[in-house]
Amino acid sequence: MPFARWKNQSAIIATICVVGLGVLLSSQHRVRLIFGSYKEIDSVAQFDARLSEPGEMRFMPGVSIDSSVQQLGFTAAVSILSDFVRQHPPADGDDLPAIDDPDSCTAYLAQGRKLHCYNVDICACQLLARQGIPARMWDMNGPTELGGFGHNLLEVRDGERGTWRVLDPYYRCFFTLGSDSIPIGFSLLRRSLLASDTSLHIVRYVSSDKDRPTANILAELRYLAPCAMVHANNDFRSRFDHRYGIFMPLSSLLDHLPLRATRGVRMIMLGSSDRRFIIHDKESPNFPITTLKLTFQFLAILLLGSGGLFLSRLIVVRRTGLSRK
Repeated sequence: MPFARWKNQSAIIATICVVGLGVLLSSQHRVRLIFGSYKEIDSVAQFDARLSEPGEMRFMPGVSIDSSVQQLGFTAAVSILSDFVRQHPPADGDDLPAIDDPDSCTAYLAQGRKLHCYNVDICACQLLARQGIPARMWDMNGPTELGGFGHNLLEVRDGERGTWRVLDPYYRCFFTLGSDSIPIGFSLLRRSLLASDTSLHIVRYVSSDKDRPTANILAELRYLAPCAMVHANNDFRSRFDHRYGIFMPLSSLLDHLPLRATRGVRMIMLGSSDRRFIIHDKESPNFPITTLKLTFQFLAILLLGSGGLFLSRLIVVRRTGLSRK
């Protein structure tokens, strides 16, 4: 095949690949699905049944879910977070985007600065871990896509009952159903939200005049409930210390990028060590995670392959031309 024709075909393939990759990566939602690590679960009960498997779930240092280890209960967890908020009441103002260092999150909140729910939850995990109480973070993302609007909350291990119960450090509350005063877990909370159950109640463990109205919180959570995923790695200390993978020597530079960019780099580099278990049932959106990942990999390999073949062909043509001279 003449080199000029080969060059044109390579350019066409490369252009198609670049355009395709551009379309895939133009949406924050698709970027998260492509580079994030997800594993589908049918239900929270299915996930909890596998918690004994090695590597399925990680917690902050000093925390274990071993039933043979005596742990504090949910009431103690509420008391710990209540005391912290009362000692360090938040000042007025907008939420401050903060880096995901547990020490920084805790220090900011101790100064009375307001943070986003993700950072508040990281601080809560650290405070609870100091007392040996396990906590795992849930992402709620709505019915359409990942990124943008969403909310994080925690499920705390109730050592006294051996169950998990929802605790929302950002809104400083937990949830109950009907006349039952026992806090509920995430599975029941999600089902109640999706069913618009009017017997679902918010119980605030710290209240102020500036709290967001209960009806608004429930409306937000109902909208976000369809897509829900739990973090497999809740060791936010180790997660932060290795946030850029092999690029950790460049952490001082990457940390100065816009927060969204630093989190994007972290998602790409952490890979399966930052996995989420995403609920996939009739209520959840059907995200084409596998299709997007395979399409991206195919286009990337095709682009690199066509570029490599073009360069090798160019080298052969030039060597042939030189030998003829």
